[in-house]
Amino acid sequence: MAPKPAPESIDDTEDNSEAMAEFEKLTPEEQADYLAAIDEGFADIAAGRTVSAERVRLWIESLGTDRELPPPSSEDAARLANLDAGLADLDAGRSVPYDQVRRWLLSWGKDDELPPPECP
Repeated sequence: MAPKPAPESIDDTEDNSEAMAEFEKLTPEEQADYLAAIDEGFADIAAGRTVSAERVRLWIESLGTDRELPPPSSEDAARLANLDAGLADLDAGRSVPYDQVRRWLLSWGKDDELPPPECP
């Protein structure tokens, strides 16, 4: 089943209760499809395919939440800071092409193991 289109992106000055209300109108199967599409977007990032920080922000905002979240732990804060730094690098064009990373990973444990690739 193809997922319904995600709720429209949300202006930074608005709360996201409207988007959450739209999400809650979806059936459980449609919600699962929608969340799977978001997971695919994050898989693009993990696989080295460039995804803009703005696209990630919109994915996260489109989920919406009205509940108060606890402050992040120091580990979570450090993880978030690293993610922000990585997304800034992507936005600035600093990344290693997927094929170079793949070749490097496939060489692990072999006699002719490759050195880690570097940003061009």
